[in-house]
Amino acid sequence: MNIIDNTVVARLWHKRGKNEYFCARQLIEAFPTIKFEFHILLHQYDYSDNWTELFKDIPNAEFHWYSIEEIKHYFSDEGFVLPPNVDNFIHFYHILIGLFLYKTTPHRYMLSYEYDVLFNTKIDNNELLECIYNKIPFGVCEPYNPQCDKILFKTLCELYQTHLGPYISNNNPKALGLNAGFQGINLNLFNDLDTPKGFNTFLKIFDFKGIYDQDGKERMGMERMYFDTQEQSFYGLMNQIHSPNFMVLPLDKYYVMPWWLDKTEPHRSIPEMEKSFVMHFIGHKKHPYMFEYINKKLNQWISA
Repeated sequence: MNIIDNTVVARLWHKRGKNEYFCARQLIEAFPTIKFEFHILLHQYDYSDNWTELFKDIPNAEFHWYSIEEIKHYFSDEGFVLPPNVDNFIHFYHILIGLFLYKTTPHRYMLSYEYDVLFNTKIDNNELLECIYNKIPFGVCEPYNPQCDKILFKTLCELYQTHLGPYISNNNPKALGLNAGFQGINLNLFNDLDTPKGFNTFLKIFDFKGIYDQDGKERMGMERMYFDTQEQSFYGLMNQIHSPNFMVLPLDKYYVMPWWLDKTEPHRSIPEMEKSFVMHFIGHKKHPYMFEYINKKLNQWISA
């Protein structure tokens, strides 16, 4: 079996534990002809258990692990000034690891990928495989939430001093909302953030206040949506703006559907999720289906 050149995977993960091992192993199992190079920022860098050791035995994979402090020191040494409250917006580290790769490696393409993304092996992945093979930037839509990546649209238009709609509509004519957890990303989108001056310009578009206001009350409604979808909007829009060959994967096979869509009978959403190759269990609370799926796959792989 011929293995093609490395494809980079980058994201902030919690730790090197069970779910994260599943995440890495699932990618290898789904795409056995690709060697993946993982550049993972860890929220709990020093965490260790029995699963941690198993990462060394995953085939066709190379791992680079970074602590949050290490990334902070790198950017500080480069003259970049991070907001003092950057940890209030933990998803900003998903952006920092991409910028880090742009500045320190020759790679110009990466997969954004995390443990709550499950691959439905009953559906072929030919279109996705083609994108990864050829380093084509791609997105998976959220048909029930078209605004999921639009929160920064107006701000980015002002920043670039032009209307960005035509840049997006070339390859996404319906302006579909794109998920950030699983996306093929053109790292050239970081060209405008490559210097401390450019970086500081972009910092102004983000909200680092956190999910609680000054009185300790949790921010809700549109204000909370704005905060929670900033990173998704950054990647969803910037990736399309800077990628003439951007591809929205076919909607009949690749989409993200919230499992809680029907609040009275959430189990009804699962059959619809199972029609997609990408089953992304978005949100803080996870459905038992996800953990059952992970355990089933791990038992198959470990006992093989």
